[in-house]
Amino acid sequence: MSFRQSTVNKFVTLSIVAMLGVSCSPSRIETTASASEQQQGAALSLSPSSLKVGEGFENPLGYYEAAPRFSWKIASDASTQFQSAYQIQVATSADILSQAADLWDSNKVQSEVTSWVKYQGQALRSRQKVYWRVRIWDEADKASQWSEVQSVELGLLTNQDWQAKWIGHPDTDLTKKPSQAVLATPQYLRKTFSVAGEIKQARLYITAKGLFKPFINGSAVSLEDVMTPGWTPYAKRIETLTYDLTSSLKQGENAISASLAGGWYAGRVYEFTDREFALPARLLAQLEITYANGKTQQVVTDESWFTSQQGPIRFASIYDGERYEQGKEMPWLDDL
Repeated sequence: MSFRQSTVNKFVTLSIVAMLGVSCSPSRIETTASASEQQQGAALSLSPSSLKVGEGFENPLGYYEAAPRFSWKIASDASTQFQSAYQIQVATSADILSQAADLWDSNKVQSEVTSWVKYQGQALRSRQKVYWRVRIWDEADKASQWSEVQSVELGLLTNQDWQAKWIGHPDTDLTKKPSQAVLATPQYLRKTFSVAGEIKQARLYITAKGLFKPFINGSAVSLEDVMTPGWTPYAKRIETLTYDLTSSLKQGENAISASLAGGWYAGRVYEFTDREFALPARLLAQLEITYANGKTQQVVTDESWFTSQQGPIRFASIYDGERYEQGKEMPWLDDL
């Protein structure tokens, strides 16, 4: 089984304003033609836009491919809609990229392709952040300006990068022959840890066999993500997500927690004759903290996490909804 990041920004559109003449005198016509040529030349120099990585990601965090695929579009204001060649450059920093590409320079490639051009440079590693840009040539072999610089931060690319363990409430272990009612009851998991020192970067790599919702110090890690990590062919791969928690941690005591339910993993997918709640949901999480002094700290799912099935959600199913009891709300999910 392999883990895949799924992982999650902006582009600039330039406009050219041309001054059009109104006189029909020969000298005026000549001036207007010259202005038109200047306008076309400027339009041709417009950089490619809509830079994306993989399946449409912009500046992705926790990207899952060791060899990213790059895509772009011809600027909508360009005087041409045809690309005859492209050049992609990738570097370890934006500053280096402006001088030389130390990871990969495709050089000029004669091609009309603008989508999913595969990276072919030096091998990239887990957690590495790289920067890239692209320029193109039109049918007259005129080069555009370089695009805006974009970034790609890789996630954990191999199973060996994970120090965390799959965890869940012990009563849901299959060796204990749990009932469907036990497997249908969501799990709540929590771990406290201390932070001491200036934080340079904090990344949470997380996934589940089932569905999860993560919290840090009582606040939801994401207000946008729902039913994470989504459906996947579990026997082949499990999607993982990466979150930037750099500004979410505080000095001293912190708490990371999650609610966990079976989702598609534990129940039926499309054959409604399949047994519902057949497998126990499990969580896998790895919080990596890098301090300004270079030291690192990991908080991983293991046997030290507190687990409970006494939370407010008493039943959860992607097809039948959930049952919520307000009287069972858990104070330990609140901020410290």
